[in-house]
Amino acid sequence: MKNLNTYIKEQDLKHIIFDFDETISTLHIDWNPWFEDMNELFLSYDPSFSYKTFPELLVKQTKYIQKFGKEIVDKIIEINYQNEKKYYTGQTPNNAIVSFIKENFNVYRFYVWTSNDRRTILPAMKKLEINDCFEKIITRNDVTFIKPDPEGFHKMAIKEVNLKQILMVGDSFADEKAANSAGIHFVNVNAFL
Repeated sequence: MKNLNTYIKEQDLKHIIFDFDETISTLHIDWNPWFEDMNELFLSYDPSFSYKTFPELLVKQTKYIQKFGKEIVDKIIEINYQNEKKYYTGQTPNNAIVSFIKENFNVYRFYVWTSNDRRTILPAMKKLEINDCFEKIITRNDVTFIKPDPEGFHKMAIKEVNLKQILMVGDSFADEKAANSAGIHFVNVNAFL
């Protein structure tokens, strides 16, 4: 991960936030049942519900959460967890990122901000032997709104730090948009592989 380390030093970054799935490690989960369950949930609240793309589904999810509150959030979290639990078959670590984390957690301040369930992420991190490398881990269970909403960033409570010294490393449009909304740097993990 020489290039990532070089980028961090050149930008004088001190706080590094990582997405988990497809950034630190790829979780092997069949997401098709999740889409079906989410569709069924939203149709139960709104018979006219439909979507064409995943980003559109995320936007609509946010609108339903704003409208129906904690009741629907709890149902979404349960659907997420049950699908992750039932369809998870393992993970493939991004060895370069895992090594970078292990070699530098005493140099930089590391965080995780993921839309996966805490009950999925913590055992996955433990298997990679990186569970003690992070100051804060924000999961689906910790927020009302998932990325691209910046709520997860605000829950990290990184105080008295210049936003220009914070980097988010992720793999998706949601990660990038969340970083932009929070006013922090973003790099796509694929640029350093």
